[in-house]
Amino acid sequence: MGKKYFKDKNMENTKILATTHYGDYKGNVAVDKADLKNPLRDFAKDNGIDIKKYFLLSAIYNYQKHVSYVEIIATTVASDYDSIREYILNHEKPLPVKRFTIDISLENYLKYMKRFSFMLPSHSDFIGQEINILEDVL
Repeated sequence: MGKKYFKDKNMENTKILATTHYGDYKGNVAVDKADLKNPLRDFAKDNGIDIKKYFLLSAIYNYQKHVSYVEIIATTVASDYDSIREYILNHEKPLPVKRFTIDISLENYLKYMKRFSFMLPSHSDFIGQEINILEDVL
């Protein structure tokens, strides 16, 4: 596993979100998984995470001045999506998770994906805005 790159401490409540230090831009991301693969599970398994023990909730890719890593967020409270949703609905406290940090370049991380796209709007109100493309300029 990788080094610890974040300031928050163990046992601290947080949310599953992509964040940066200042958060100047916020957008969205879309990924197509590679044929017959589950990129999150494959990546976790290939990096030593016991996918039979942990239910994987998210993978967060981070890049900071020549350092890149992925945080895998996983839980053991249940082994399937429906049971985890039920746990969340029936408990007032945050979902208990483990965070695994794995050093990896963006190039190597993208090998787990078929297509990858991310969008940074000039203002968050533009996320999802319907548009009419009048001309493609190449």
